[in-house]
Amino acid sequence: MLTEEDFRDQHPSSVQAELVGTQEAYHVSYFVELVRLAFLLGRVLSIGYTPGRAWDDEASKLLAADFQQWQCALPLDMFQRPFKHSTEPGFWACMLHLSYHNALILFCRPRTIESVTRQDSERDITVRSSSDAVTRLAEDLLSSDTLRYAQVHIIPTLFGALSIHSLIIGSRQLVAIGALSVVRHVESHVVASRSLVAQLLVYQIKRPYGPARAHLILPAMVWTVY
Repeated sequence: MLTEEDFRDQHPSSVQAELVGTQEAYHVSYFVELVRLAFLLGRVLSIGYTPGRAWDDEASKLLAADFQQWQCALPLDMFQRPFKHSTEPGFWACMLHLSYHNALILFCRPRTIESVTRQDSERDITVRSSSDAVTRLAEDLLSSDTLRYAQVHIIPTLFGALSIHSLIIGSRQLVAIGALSVVRHVESHVVASRSLVAQLLVYQIKRPYGPARAHLILPAMVWTVY
């Protein structure tokens, strides 16, 4: 497991700072917490996505508790807060929470269209809450014009949240007043996804050898989002 000591630069130089920027405490916090989250995501894959393995309720309860513990143990610089630039702690906190809610969506995604048990209902509440959170975070990136700096894993995150909203629209349990709210969320996801695809494509093409790879990048992005 990574710690803050792993990021301490033993030989800092002005040239390095000029090329890659100055390392701040929130950069370290982001990567340390992302690694901790990656271990939880690995357990999600083991519990819910291993071929031939039945769902383990006890392991699921333990993992749900560990997700809550991870969130409660976050350092202050990884708390969600308003931001205007990608160099602010709030932007990196946004990236971290997008990964967190994506992991929860993968963990709590419905196994059936309609809830059957009490545990299914609780998981539905969690996955809907995380889908809403992804929408709000994407809107924050759009409003601050920092979506172009978002890490590429935001694409499957938006896709996962959009899939949940689509399931909610098709649910027979949906009431009319809730439908309007869901439609607004879905529209926000579509706008964010299209903007992200366009910005990432332009960024990739501007990189060395980018034009030669554009025919490979664009179909993958379009397929993922649409």
